[in-house]
Amino acid sequence: MKNFSSLLLVLALASSCAPKNAGDKSPLSKMSTILGDMFSNRQQSTTLYVGLIQLQLPALLAQAQMVDGKAVIDDAAKAALLAEQDQVIQALKDLSPEIKIVSTYKLVLNAIAFIAPSDLSDKIAKIEGVNKVIENTNFDRPKVSSTEQKLSELASVVATQSLNDHNTVTFIGADKLHKAGISGQNMRVGIIDTGIDYTHAMLGGAGKKEIYDSIDPSKPNQYFPNEKVVGGADFVGTEYSSGDPDVEKNIPKRDANPIDEAGHGSHVSGTIAGLGDGVKTYSGVAPEAKLYALKVFGKEGSTSDIAVIAALEYAADPSEKTDPADHLDVVNLSLGGGYGKPKILYTEAIKNLTKGGTVVVASAGNSGDNPYIVGAPSTADEAISVAASIDDMPQNISIPAVGLKIGDSEKLLEATEGTIGVPAAESHVVGSFIFIGNGADPIAEDVKAAVNGKIALIDRGGISFVEKLKVAVNLGAIGVVVSNNAEGNPIQMGGDGKFGIPAIMITKAEGAQIKDALKNNVAVVFNFSPGKVITRVDLIDTITDFSSRGPRSIDSLIKPEIAGPGANVISAKMGSGSEGVQFSGTSMSGPHITGVMTLLKQAFPKLTVAQLKAKVLNNSKIMMKGLVHVPVSLQGAGRVQVDQAFKSQVIAMPATLSLGEVSLSSNKTVSKAVTLTNFSDKDIVFASRAINSKNIKVSLPGSFKVKANSTLKLNISFTLLRANADQNNIEADGFVILQSGDGSEKINLPFLAVLNKVTNIIGSDFLTLTNSQDDKVGAEVRLTLTNKGQNDGDALVFNLLGTDERKKVLPPLNLSKSTACDLEAAGIRIVDKTVDGADKKVLQVGVKLYDALTMWQPCDISLQIDSDGDGVADLELVGTKASYLAGVTSNVVASLLLDAKAVRDIRKAYETAPKTVKENYVSAIIDAGEMKFYDHSDVAVIEADITKIVTDKKGNIGIKLAVSNLESEENSDDFLADHETKWQKINISENAFAFYNMPEAVTVKANDLETLSMKRGAGSARLLVLYPNNAPAVNEVLKDHQSQILVENFQK
Repeated sequence: MKNFSSLLLVLALASSCAPKNAGDKSPLSKMSTILGDMFSNRQQSTTLYVGLIQLQLPALLAQAQMVDGKAVIDDAAKAALLAEQDQVIQALKDLSPEIKIVSTYKLVLNAIAFIAPSDLSDKIAKIEGVNKVIENTNFDRPKVSSTEQKLSELASVVATQSLNDHNTVTFIGADKLHKAGISGQNMRVGIIDTGIDYTHAMLGGAGKKEIYDSIDPSKPNQYFPNEKVVGGADFVGTEYSSGDPDVEKNIPKRDANPIDEAGHGSHVSGTIAGLGDGVKTYSGVAPEAKLYALKVFGKEGSTSDIAVIAALEYAADPSEKTDPADHLDVVNLSLGGGYGKPKILYTEAIKNLTKGGTVVVASAGNSGDNPYIVGAPSTADEAISVAASIDDMPQNISIPAVGLKIGDSEKLLEATEGTIGVPAAESHVVGSFIFIGNGADPIAEDVKAAVNGKIALIDRGGISFVEKLKVAVNLGAIGVVVSNNAEGNPIQMGGDGKFGIPAIMITKAEGAQIKDALKNNVAVVFNFSPGKVITRVDLIDTITDFSSRGPRSIDSLIKPEIAGPGANVISAKMGSGSEGVQFSGTSMSGPHITGVMTLLKQAFPKLTVAQLKAKVLNNSKIMMKGLVHVPVSLQGAGRVQVDQAFKSQVIAMPATLSLGEVSLSSNKTVSKAVTLTNFSDKDIVFASRAINSKNIKVSLPGSFKVKANSTLKLNISFTLLRANADQNNIEADGFVILQSGDGSEKINLPFLAVLNKVTNIIGSDFLTLTNSQDDKVGAEVRLTLTNKGQNDGDALVFNLLGTDERKKVLPPLNLSKSTACDLEAAGIRIVDKTVDGADKKVLQVGVKLYDALTMWQPCDISLQIDSDGDGVADLELVGTKASYLAGVTSNVVASLLLDAKAVRDIRKAYETAPKTVKENYVSAIIDAGEMKFYDHSDVAVIEADITKIVTDKKGNIGIKLAVSNLESEENSDDFLADHETKWQKINISENAFAFYNMPEAVTVKANDLETLSMKRGAGSARLLVLYPNNAPAVNEVLKDHQSQILVENFQK
C-alpha cells in the first residue's frame, strides 16, 4: 500500500516551491493546462466563450467521389451543406444577437466556429441541424530546446565543416534526390505554426534584420508574398491567446500578414524548404518547394482547435472557393497534446484532408520515454507521426570533454553539465579537488576552510543541484563536480539559478575513484576545458531522450511511425536577417519528414497519400541498440531514408502491423494480412525473416515471388507469449524484414502488441449466515470467488450505489466522438487502512466504466457531498491528477477531499479579477489519499479519511457521483443514475451499509478459489463485485466481464 499520509503537505509544497516545468523535457506544444473537471471550481458567471458546432451532414471531402485519383465534390452535396450551414447560422442569430460567427468549415469538417454567452450552450445544442457542440481545446505554443550555447562550446574544439556537404539533409539521403532533379519543384507546403519570417534570407527575403524590425504584423506589406513564401494567412492576429483571461484575446482576428513573431515556424520552414548559405545555414530537404505560412499563434500565448482547423481547411482549399482542386501537397503540424487517442476531432479532419490529396505530417511530442504519451494530432490514423532521432552532425556526437588526472594517469570524461553553471568549455578552470559530502550534511570546519580556490566534489542527493552549488560558491569553490549516487550515466543538472562557476556530473564509479585517490593522498587534477571532444558515434541513429513514446492510447496503434533528425538542428533564426539557430525537438524532426514527403510526392505524383506514407515507412532504417532493436513504440518503422524510398519499386501495406491491446491468458496466435504491390516490369523474389522480442514469435512464408506490375497478399502469423503472468502493459514487438535476392528491395514492417493478463473470476454462493432477515445485522456473510483463468487477479467488493445506462453508440463513420469515461456502476464501502503505523477508517467509492482505459488519464471522478441537506455541496471528493487542480504542480494521481464552498469562493474571486487574483485551490484541500486504478481496465477507487467527512447529526450525507471526460467535446459529465438532478441520501456509519468489514482487495490465484467473509449491516443493497483483471470489452457495444452484481441469499 502506498503511503499517502503526508501527501497533503507534498501537494502544498509542490504548489509553492517546485521548479516551473520541473522534469519537463522540452515539451512540444502540449495541451494547455487542464483544469480537472471538478464541480466546485467551475465557472460561476456568464461570459462569452468560443466553440465549434458540428452539423449533421458529412464534410464535403468525406462525401467526395474519387475520379482519376482526385476528390470531386458533387454540386448537390455542396448546395445541401451550404444550405444547412445557412439554416443553423440564421437560427443562431435568432437565438441571440450576442452570438457571433467566427468562421465556417466545409471541406475537412462541416462545422461553424462561434462566440456566444456561456449560458446559451444548451439551447445551441438543440438547434435543428446541430450534431454536437464542441468545446474549443487550447494548445500551448510550441516549445523547443535552444542549443546555441552548445554551438559556442563546440566552436573551439570542432573543425568547421561545410554545411553544404554534411548536414541533416544529406544524412537522410535527400541530396541524392536533388542530384536526380527532385528538389520540390512545383510542390506547395503548408506550415501550420507561428508564421514564417519571410524577410529571412533562407525564406525568400532580403536577409536584412532592419526589414523584419520595420514590419507591422497586422498589416500587409511589400515583402509578402515572395518567391519562397507564396501564400498563407494569419488566422488569429498578433494579440490572440486562446487561454488568456481576457476573453477578447480568445477571439481570433484574421489578417493577411503571417509574419513569424515567435521563431518556431521559421525554423521549421527552413528545414523543409529553406535556401541555406552553407556557412551559417544549409538548404532544406525540398529547397525548391513553395511555402504557405498558416499562422495559428499570436505573438504570445496559446492557440486552439478553431484556428488549427481553419488552417487545415485552408490547406484543402487555398483559393477558398470550396473546391479542393488546388489543395496543398503537404502540411506540417509541429504542435499537439499528449496521450493522443483515436476518436478526436482531428481524426476526422485529417482523414478528410488526406482524402483530398494532402499529406499530413505531425510531430509526436517531446514528453519522453513514457508509454502512451505520444501526442495528438499525430495520433490520427492518416497523419504521419514523427519521433526524433540523433544524426551524425558534430554538435550531436562530438561531446565537449573534461580532463581528469589521477597520479600519472590521464583520461577524458564527457562534460555532462546543465544550465546552472558557466559552460565548462569556456571556463578555463583547472584545479585540485576537495570532497565535501553531499552538501546537505554538516561539513567539518577544516574542510570548509580548505574549499576556497579548489574544485568541490559533491555527492548527488540530499538537496537540489542549485543548493549544492550555493554551498560550494559560498565556500569559495572555483568549480563543482557532482558524483552520481546511482549506477548509470550522469544527468544534466537543472534548476532555478545561475552560478559563475562550471559544474558537471560524473558517474558513481568515477566519483569513487577520485575519493579513493584523495583518501590515499594521490594528486588529482581536474581540467574543465582541455579543448578536446569525445566522439560518440554510438549515439548516431538513437532516439532522443525527449521524443514521446507510443503507442496510441486506447487501442495501441503504432505511433510514432517514423523518426527523423531532431537533435540540435540548424535552421533559420527569426528576425536575424540571415543567421541560423539550433533547436531540438520533434518540432524539428517532423519538418524533415514533411520535406521527404514533398520530394516523394513530386517524384511519384500518381501514388495515393497512403501509398506514399507506406513507401517512406517501408524503407526506413531499423534502429538498434547493440543486438536488440529499439522499441517500436519509440522509433516506429525506423529512421527515414528517403533515397531508399525513392529507389524502391515495391510497396507493402499496411506499413505498420498494429496487433493492438491483447488480453492474454497464456499463449495466443493472431494474424495480419499484408498486400505487396510491385510497380516494376520484372518479377521480384523476396526472402523473409523477423527480429522480435522474446514474447512474440513470427511465422513467415520463407521466400515468395511478387510478379511484375502485380500484387500479392501475404499472411503473417504472430504467436504471443506471456512471459510474466503478473504484469500488464508488456510490449511484444519487432520487425518483419522482406529482402530481394539482389538486395535492391528491403522492406521493414514494424509490429507491436501490448499484452495484458486476463483472469476469469466470478462470484457465487453469496450467503448471509442466518435464516431470518430479522436478525441479519452482524451476521457473517460469505462469498465464493472462483478464478477459472491461468493468471492471478483481484476482486473488489462494494455496496452497490447504483448503475447507469450506456451512452448511445455512434455509427462507425463518426470518427470524432469518444465514449470514454462512460459510467456503468458504482459502489461504496468503509475499509481499515494503516497509514504511517496508524489505523484509519477510510470511505472508498469504487467506479466501473463501460469501456476500458489504457491508463486512468482522461477521466475525473467527482463525489459531491451535501453534509447539511440544503442541496448545495459542502465537500467534493475528486479522483484526479493533482496538478489538474489549479495551484498544485504535483503530478501524482490522488484522491482529494475539497472544501467545496472555499473552492467556489476562490473561483468567484478569480472570475471577478482574473488579471490580479490567482486561481489557487491548495488552501481548500482538506485531505489527500490514494486513488487506486488499474491500467487497461475500467475500474478505479477514490477515498477519504472518514473522520474528515462532515455529516448531519444522524450520520447522513447526500451524494452526487459523476465521471467527467477531460477530453470530451460535449456532455463531458456522466452522472450515476439520477444524480444529476437528485441527491442520494446515505448513512456512512459503518454498520448502516448493507455489508461491511470488507477487505480492500482479494487476490484470487489462477485456477483457485477464495472464500471472502464480511459482516451484514442494516442497509438494503446489492453487492457490486469488480474484477479489474477480467476481460475488458472489445468494442463499444459488447459488455465486458469486469463487474458482477449479486443479491444475497439467506441460510436455509
